Amino acid sequence: MMIPGFLQSTLNILAAVILGLSLSVKADSRTVLKISASDTHLDSTPYKEIMRFIKNALARDNIEVIYTSLPIERGSFLADKGDMDGELARIKLSSDGYSNLVETSFPFILVRYILVHRQNEVIDKKNISSLQGVLPLNVKGIEDFIAQNKLRTIGVNTLDAALDMLLHKRCDYVIMSDAVFSDFKKTNKRFISLEQVKDFSVTVPLYFRLNKKHKNLIPIVEAAIKRERSLHGSDYPMFEGYYGF
Repeated sequence: MMIPGFLQSTLNILAAVILGLSLSVKADSRTVLKISASDTHLDSTPYKEIMRFIKNALARDNIEVIYTSLPIERGSFLADKGDMDGELARIKLSSDGYSNLVETSFPFILVRYILVHRQNEVIDKKNISSLQGVLPLNVKGIEDFIAQNKLRTIGVNTLDAALDMLLHKRCDYVIMSDAVFSDFKKTNKRFISLEQVKDFSVTVPLYFRLNKKHKNLIPIVEAAIKRERSLHGSDYPMFEGYYGF
């Protein structure tokens, strides 16, 4: 049976439209996650590497991560509320009590916090309790470490402010991650005169969190993290040296 030319043209157009819609749905089938990232870490090479790791790992499963820079507590609040989809690297949920968040069953990085002081000044277990330390407010999960070592600390909003106090002799030491300290010493001559205090360190596991509405994605995230470590770990040099690879 012959199909009239005008009808054949119409059928061809309909087929093209259906195919286009099918391809459009396929192209848009990716999942987009709005993830909170700490606004006090964005200039840090190690933190950028953490961001890149998660973004690349999930992209391989057609999950697009879009970061929003926020103060840590604000990010947790919005993720718990559902206005953000999750958080990048946070302490275990049982430590801060948000009820609408779920986390990976294992930490995806281990952060080691150290004490940093001015060179040629003695800090040890004998005098540490009489000295003044500074703790950036974004550092969480080390309360027991502070208590056990009888550290006297005051909180400041940013690591830059803490290091500025140390350089100007308004405190005796700053608590910060060893990865960030190493990066700062390499990239900023201001910090050459600083060094790590011996015999004081603590390792904190950090987890990837999502709002409960995305709890079905947690197994995918966990598999993606393991795959990225196994197959692409060499792409993240800071991870190999500092973050528990």
